[in-house]
Amino acid sequence: IIGFLFDWAKVIGFPLSELLQKLPHNPADNVISKNSALLKDLAFINKWFPVFLRFTSVVLLIITLWSTLLDTSATLQAATFNHNTSHLFAISLMLLLMFLGILGLILGAAGRIAALGVLFAVGIHQHLFSLSPLDILLIFCASALFYLGTGPGSLWEPENNLIHKRAGQYQKPAQFEVRKNEGKPCTKDAF
Repeated sequence: IIGFLFDWAKVIGFPLSELLQKLPHNPADNVISKNSALLKDLAFINKWFPVFLRFTSVVLLIITLWSTLLDTSATLQAATFNHNTSHLFAISLMLLLMFLGILGLILGAAGRIAALGVLFAVGIHQHLFSLSPLDILLIFCASALFYLGTGPGSLWEPENNLIHKRAGQYQKPAQFEVRKNEGKPCTKDAF
């Protein structure tokens, strides 16, 4: 809300920058800006925190998957006995999303999409079973991974282009290599 108010003040022409310059600065800001070791530590944490979240999410997913499989065996027998296909479909979808989430987060392949799949799986799990504190921690980790990305060591991050580039933003054209026979007909020895 504060960011929206700042943007609104800037759009209507309110002299916001002059007002902010008149405000007294916090002395703690000067200490932090001068302490480069602290800034390096914060950069290190910022860089490697998503990797910790990936590891934590995978461990929590394995625990949740194992407990779900133990709880699901009796539920699946009751669902197949009563011919309740919607319950069987929900359990199958939840287990599939959890398994794909584990693979995606371990490899760092489309990690934000995998985190979104994990959130869907936990939502289905919440509908079928009770939510445990580990599931709440898994929701936190998957939500953080969805916003932060998967960090270093990720194999494939296709969603970063959607997040870091604006739609319709001008992109500098690619540089072309000038060939030695520019403007002349190509011959076999030109290749």
